[in-house]
Amino acid sequence: VFLYRDFPTGPYLWQNRLMRKISFQNRADCFCAFCRSPRKIYTKRHIGPINILLTAVAASLMMYSIWEDFDPRAIYLFIALLVMAEAFVQLRWRMHIVCKSCDFDPVLYIRDPKRASARVKEALVQRKGRASSLLARPLNLPSLTQKRAGALKLAEEGQRGVLVSKQV
Repeated sequence: VFLYRDFPTGPYLWQNRLMRKISFQNRADCFCAFCRSPRKIYTKRHIGPINILLTAVAASLMMYSIWEDFDPRAIYLFIALLVMAEAFVQLRWRMHIVCKSCDFDPVLYIRDPKRASARVKEALVQRKGRASSLLARPLNLPSLTQKRAGALKLAEEGQRGVLVSKQV
C-alpha cells in the first residue's frame, strides 16, 4: 500500500540529474573556490534539445505572422534565433560564474592564474576602501603559511628550491 507519507519530498527528490533537467532547474548552490562565500550559479552552459524545440516553435510562429504561409526563409530565422539563444545562455553562465564577493573568476584562473590573482587583489583593495563592506559579511579568505610564502617569494624571484635526494 502506497501512503502519502512514503512519497519522497524535499531536496533529495531533485538530486537526480534527470529530474533536474526535467524540472528546468538550472541553478545550483555552491561556494566560491577562493573566498568560500555561498552563492548560486547557472549550471547550464549550452542550449539543449528543449531550447532547440522552443526556438523552432518561435521561428514558425514568426514565419506565419510575417509571411502568413510556409516560407523557406524561416530556416534563416531559425538559425539566427538559435545563435542568439546559445549566445544568451553562454553569456549568462559566464557572467554568473564570477564571484560577487571577491571577483574570483575560475575560467580566467584556468587560462591565466596570474591575471586572476591580480584581479582578485584589485577587487579586495576596492572592497577595503568601500564603507559598505564594513557592514558586510567578512570573507573567509585562505591564510598563507610561512612555508608557502617563502615558496612564492622564491618563485617570484625566479629561483627554484634545491632538490635533495633521499638516496644520499
